[in-house]
Amino acid sequence: MIANVDHEIAQNKARLDRASSTLQRTASWSAEAEALQEKIKKADVRAFLAETEAATTEAHERLSLLRKVIADSEKECETATRVIELLQTKQIELNERRKKLQAAATLSTEKWLRAKHAHVIDDFRHRLHDLHDGLAAIIAVEEHPDFNKYDPKHGQNLLARFGEAIRFDSPLRPLWFNVSQTAAFPGFAAATGALHAELFDEESGL
Repeated sequence: MIANVDHEIAQNKARLDRASSTLQRTASWSAEAEALQEKIKKADVRAFLAETEAATTEAHERLSLLRKVIADSEKECETATRVIELLQTKQIELNERRKKLQAAATLSTEKWLRAKHAHVIDDFRHRLHDLHDGLAAIIAVEEHPDFNKYDPKHGQNLLARFGEAIRFDSPLRPLWFNVSQTAAFPGFAAATGALHAELFDEESGL
């Protein structure tokens, strides 16, 4: 809808420009006529003082033509003046309409973004809550006595890192963030059992 109003505004401005050019053209002719009239007067004065005939024939012809053109355009100028008044009023109305539409569009965008934000957060919250199985598997490996036997830098202590990542009062914080003991972490016992089973299978295959 804003695009439609913008199109109307552009059309209105084009009409205003056309009407204004009519007045400007006539104003230019009037200025030229005044200059010519002043030129003829000065030439007449100089000729009088010199007791000669003023060579103003071409100037008089041009002035006569300009006066005719100006007189012929008088009605067109009156119409253009009325048109400009109407178009200026319409321009104010269109600008006001566009302002309201823009405000409505901004509000609509804000509402959409807030709804989108709530949806994304809710989706993230569910996925975050479902991370505990993967995190339990990581913790099970990190807690294995042979994992850091020779190099203690492998473990990232992700349980502690995750526990510090989101504030206690955040609605995103899952319950398992509050677990302080590894053994009590949801899924840790099952992950440890699965790890031992995999290790057994690997050792059995040797």
